[in-house]
Amino acid sequence: GILADYGSLGYTRRVREAVVSTQSTGEPQRTGRELKVKCDLDLDNVKLDDPKNPDNVNWYRVTDDGDELLDDDDNFAIERARGTYNLVFKNPQVDDSGSYRCEFDQAGFEASSEVAIQFVD
Repeated sequence: GILADYGSLGYTRRVREAVVSTQSTGEPQRTGRELKVKCDLDLDNVKLDDPKNPDNVNWYRVTDDGDELLDDDDNFAIERARGTYNLVFKNPQVDDSGSYRCEFDQAGFEASSEVAIQFVD
């Protein structure tokens, strides 16, 4: 959203936004080989209660039955570093193919980006 501030010092325009971007993997990926999918978060003038909170951004697998929140387990790892949230497929299989979404939803702002990944033997 855009906030306009009509103060006594004239007119200042502050743009507040959250942008999430994912990197497309392009070609089909090989099964059994670790794959990292990068998600970047760019915030402009958005104040977070806790900028270091790893849950500021979440990865979901998009399914017909709704989106499934991903977390560190045998199949996935989520690497969180400042502003970057990588989804790591540890040992991907064909049935891991599909759409995955990286989402930011904090401080009244929501932004997400989806990436389609295909794994082949």
